[in-house]
Amino acid sequence: MALSMPTSDMVKSSDAYEEDLCQPCSFGGKIVSSECFCIDCEEYLCKRCSEYHKIQKVMRNHQLVSRKEAKKSPHAMVKDKCSVKCTVHKYKTVKYFCKTHNVLGCSVCITMKHTQCSGNVDYIPTVAADIKHNDDFQKFNENLKAIEAACKAGISDVKKNLKVTETDHGQLKEAMQQFREQVIGALDKLENNIMAEAGSIMREEKKKLDDLSKKLVKHQAEVDAMIKQADALLSSGKHCDTYLYMQKEAKQLISLDKELKRMTRGQTLQRYKFQPNMDILKTIASGKLSCRNGNTYFNLIL
Repeated sequence: MALSMPTSDMVKSSDAYEEDLCQPCSFGGKIVSSECFCIDCEEYLCKRCSEYHKIQKVMRNHQLVSRKEAKKSPHAMVKDKCSVKCTVHKYKTVKYFCKTHNVLGCSVCITMKHTQCSGNVDYIPTVAADIKHNDDFQKFNENLKAIEAACKAGISDVKKNLKVTETDHGQLKEAMQQFREQVIGALDKLENNIMAEAGSIMREEKKKLDDLSKKLVKHQAEVDAMIKQADALLSSGKHCDTYLYMQKEAKQLISLDKELKRMTRGQTLQRYKFQPNMDILKTIASGKLSCRNGNTYFNLIL
């Protein structure tokens, strides 16, 4: 039954005014009294809207109670809820995921734009009820942890390579000192030249490794933040928000994975050691720095 439009004073004086009206009809500019309440949508409905509610596949299993019951026991209506607001319909909460168009939406979005997708629309409170065992969430969580593990492995490799390049440098110096005992005088100049070149290589390699380490640490921080957010939502029982977070961050997860692979792809370390020239006793002014960059070997003649 249509109601006469109340005055602003009447609205202000009655906290229950909105509960007496059908909210979907109000959104469409009609003033119709409500007869029941949808616990899942958290909306009051008139007889016509409640019948339509039962027909739509995405809303067919929603729980409807009388308006009187809803007012009498509001605490009984409380359960795990979605809390993210719709960006289009600001007063509505996002509760649906259309798999056909890969978009999230509120009940108004689904009703207005996705009625033809009803067979492929998920009601989030239902699909998120057991999100801990949800295949998509488990894969999402596994991918997060896999990237985190890859970040840690990358950082560990960087630390190892830093030690290796420092060890190379130390071993080179030791070999140089042993050779120096044979040709003290002439070797002073050769040692200075070789150590200068080796130091340049070490600084270059350390700089590359330090830069990579900073990038990996920053990358891991982003992944850790995502894991922390997902864990926080899950541990607080916000399964719907956890599902929303998973869907919203799916592309970011793929981007993080690609960026990590790009950063670590083809990482090589230029190795080096002193290779004495035994002919130095005859031709003291010669020598070479034997280097290895990955599987590439070459000598620097000094």
